[in-house]
Amino acid sequence: MFQNTSLSNLTRSLPLWGYVEFFFLLACILGTPLQEGLRNTGLFAFMLVWCINRVRFKDLKMLWDRFDIIFLLFICAMLLTQLSVYFLDGISTKVSHVLRYLVLGWMIRYSRFLPWQYWIILGVGVFSTLLGIAWSWPQYLSSHQFIDLDLPNIQHVNHASLYVLIVLQIMLSSVVYLILRSRYLASVLMLIVAILPLIWLMAASSRAAVGVALLSIGLCVLVLSLKNRLQAIIFVIGMISLGSVVLINYSGAISKQAAWSSAFEGKMSPRERIWNTAFESYSYAPYLGRGYDQYKQLTKEHVKKLVEGKGEKFEVHQFYFTGHAHNVYITWLIEHGAVGLIILVSFFAVWLSCLWKDFHRLKQDYFLAWWWTCAANVLLTLSVAGLVTTTMRRDTAFIALVVFGLYAGYSRLGSQAERNDSKALFNEG
Repeated sequence: MFQNTSLSNLTRSLPLWGYVEFFFLLACILGTPLQEGLRNTGLFAFMLVWCINRVRFKDLKMLWDRFDIIFLLFICAMLLTQLSVYFLDGISTKVSHVLRYLVLGWMIRYSRFLPWQYWIILGVGVFSTLLGIAWSWPQYLSSHQFIDLDLPNIQHVNHASLYVLIVLQIMLSSVVYLILRSRYLASVLMLIVAILPLIWLMAASSRAAVGVALLSIGLCVLVLSLKNRLQAIIFVIGMISLGSVVLINYSGAISKQAAWSSAFEGKMSPRERIWNTAFESYSYAPYLGRGYDQYKQLTKEHVKKLVEGKGEKFEVHQFYFTGHAHNVYITWLIEHGAVGLIILVSFFAVWLSCLWKDFHRLKQDYFLAWWWTCAANVLLTLSVAGLVTTTMRRDTAFIALVVFGLYAGYSRLGSQAERNDSKALFNEG
């Protein structure tokens, strides 16, 4: 009963301006891996039309549940950091990309989409990513250097790998949904297409992305096993077969790990030196941080001054200077301070608690199971891959918060339907 009720909330017809809102969201998604101007235009237009639609249709009621509260706290904390560095340090930083995408994710939560529109969103995301992969592949085949693998609008292999990873996770989650709905031919076709981003990730030698992809496969198996263990076993066999073929031909991530283990045996790895740099500089702005994208202030001269200011000897081989900490938690600590880090961890915790709360509904609502799996996989990317790279940043934050907004929006409709069902049963009793 619950599945039918919640889906009926989705299948209502939309007014014309609802389709305009949807169109601009697609422009955002299409432009993110391909063209910055298209993404920014779509983002601004979506937000403008969203606000107009809320006023036109008097759809201004908010739930003010844990989602809304953590979104609001997150946005306020980032604004507070921006104001503090402006008034205390005289630094005028640009508006954080993450701040924009937090607002976007919150808006998507209160948008209305028809069931087929979710598939269009998936299709545009996959199509634009595959175009980006096709754009970078010839150069890689020419040089055989993983550093040449990027996307037209994401000009770094590590950041591009995180974006491709999330798109792969969405595709795997879609395979789970199709299997649950007994659409086996469609699920096989989706798996075949998913080979392309998987090959790209292996060639890009992103150890974090490949590791999280394996965790995502495990999560998909867990969701499948709720309905039918045989289907889960078949899914595992299929993924092992595909993975083996990819590993045999593109073992870049494994080779890179072996090379790094050999090169830094008994020594400090670059990440350890990067983190030393961050912790040495943390006391400069401990509460609200240095501001978005200001990790770059941690230069050799700056750190040397801090170390010698404490009466200690500056040994340059203990430090490494980069644009971010290659760890989302440490980057956030430096750029947004202890307050920002607490909010970030709380945001992940609320995300996890909502997934836990919805888990019991997955057997009854396969549509929820689809987007629950998407959201859970994306959280894995942000939190686990975030241990060795800065995930909550720019394009990765965009696609992650879009997925979270879509999941939170459908979860909101389902929760409302569940409450309505409970009230109806109470009244009948």
